Amino acid sequence: MSKTTPETQKPAKKKKSITRRLIKWTIILAILVFIALTILARIGGNNPVIKDALEQILTDSTGYQARITTLNQMTFFPYISIDVEGISLYDSPAPQPTEESPDETSAEETSDGSPEIAPPPPTPTIPEDAQPIATIGGLKVATAFFQWAQSGSVLHFLEVKDIQANPGVLHDKPVTADYIKLEETEQSAKEDKGYLMATGQVGTTPFD
Repeated sequence: MSKTTPETQKPAKKKKSITRRLIKWTIILAILVFIALTILARIGGNNPVIKDALEQILTDSTGYQARITTLNQMTFFPYISIDVEGISLYDSPAPQPTEESPDETSAEETSDGSPEIAPPPPTPTIPEDAQPIATIGGLKVATAFFQWAQSGSVLHFLEVKDIQANPGVLHDKPVTADYIKLEETEQSAKEDKGYLMATGQVGTTPFD
């Protein structure tokens, strides 16, 4: 009969120790993931900070100054969704030159001798009498969080209402649309595509 010696017991104890650590860290990671997803599910809403961030994203992506009248809701989990009303796009105001005396330098120094970092330029203000070059009555968009995280371009639902765009914004002719809707159904999900519906006109030519 073979006897159990301290030398043969050490590998077994080491394996048990590693297994316990793996189980422990798996439980910890599962708890952290659960907490993160719970936080994602609770953040969002319609507060001014989110509204300002959406306006900045629209401004950066379109090249026009964007303003949103009403942010109804934005969620992050389990679906990333946006529901807004009243989007207006304006021509970006020309930046105003700053007046500097000839003796001033662009990089000033602080009291400790280090260069002072200039503050970011203020957001261009839109004149009160400015007319928008494009308006959208309402926008709803939704995509699954995990699918978006994997591919970044999966839309489950898109609805745009009451579009009015001057010539040169979307087309060299004026564009109007009652609605544009992209919706994923059970059948389209199996085929990995969605159904697009739209009605409106480009210039005097209708489309649907």
